[in-house]
Amino acid sequence: MNKALILAVACFLLAGCTSNSAQDNINAINYDENGTENAVLNSSVPEGIIFNITDCKAVAYDFGGGVESFASALNCKYYTNKDCSTGYFLITLYSPSGETLSVKNYCATEGDLYQAQMRYLRMDDEWITPLTGPYRIVVSLSDITVYEKNITFKGYNVSATRSIIGSLTQDTILGGYYSYDSNFDYLKLTLINTGDLPVFTDSVSVYVDGDSGNVSPKFIILSPNTSAVLVFSWDGTLQSGIHSLNAKSFGTVNSIKIKLSDDTIGFYVPSLIVE
Repeated sequence: MNKALILAVACFLLAGCTSNSAQDNINAINYDENGTENAVLNSSVPEGIIFNITDCKAVAYDFGGGVESFASALNCKYYTNKDCSTGYFLITLYSPSGETLSVKNYCATEGDLYQAQMRYLRMDDEWITPLTGPYRIVVSLSDITVYEKNITFKGYNVSATRSIIGSLTQDTILGGYYSYDSNFDYLKLTLINTGDLPVFTDSVSVYVDGDSGNVSPKFIILSPNTSAVLVFSWDGTLQSGIHSLNAKSFGTVNSIKIKLSDDTIGFYVPSLIVE
């Protein structure tokens, strides 16, 4: 397959072109995963240039210093017919408020139609939960804007579920085991993020029947569709019957500490059992 035919096929796949000229791709509208019309190639792009961005996802990423250096980052795929030998694309990411977040140089390396990863475009500072809304990617070549794309994120969605854990305690006098009442003094909670943006907690509070205790860990990193297990313990024991647990998590968004989640969960402790 010759290069001209490859470019024509690429033009059709990436931008819906019907002409034999790759130049037709320049003014074509591209679509994101949700079908939103949100990306366009600039009409002043040099003839024959193909560029498209797809599959963008936000993740939590370590930018070089361990846990304290984690921040949100944007990863995308991009397709182009321009290789490194003729220069680099300058890719800039802007926040929903218009702030410049990341500037990086990229180029592809092999083939007639190049697919490459655009990785770890920083979306905010360390341990800051990023803003919801449209993030704009601007791609330039030799100071000419060749491509723009808006990627809209709905935000994090954090909630807590519980898992009652209690080991049996041996009663040496009765020769049996007590469960629940005798040592029911901790719970395991699962904190889950079902949203499309990473979330960072800097504190977690948990209460059972209005009484606080100790929860670990309090500093939690949750990429989209991930979860973390917390252990909550308190002094004393719970009696049999119905109890209420309230769990709240807090983090920083746009330099303001906010409540990320607030869940109240009812649970039942069975009566004392001796085996």
